[in-house]
Amino acid sequence: MTRKLRGRPSGSKNKPKPPIIITRDSANALRSHVIEVTDSCDIQESVSTFANRRQRGVCILSASGTVNNVNLRQHSAPSSVVTLHGRFKILFLSGSFLPPPSPHALGLTINLADG
Repeated sequence: MTRKLRGRPSGSKNKPKPPIIITRDSANALRSHVIEVTDSCDIQESVSTFANRRQRGVCILSASGTVNNVNLRQHSAPSSVVTLHGRFKILFLSGSFLPPPSPHALGLTINLADG
């Protein structure tokens, strides 16, 4: 007397799927860029100009280098500006910029060290 097996037959699931081959970039594909901001240029303005020229959103993942004589503006009170004189090392820089007509199109967070 043979027993009837229950459930799925062996080998009926978890079969390997064929690989997906991408032959061209999508218009919405993520692309990495390196932007070098020259001396005496505003970091926020430089990245914002880059985003506007390309009509693309920009997400800053990291940054390195030093800055001199920094003007910091707080988003909640844009009229108040704090100026730090001297040379500072960038410890952390991140942010995002969206081209117009996006509301709240930019935001930048920076941590500096007196160096």
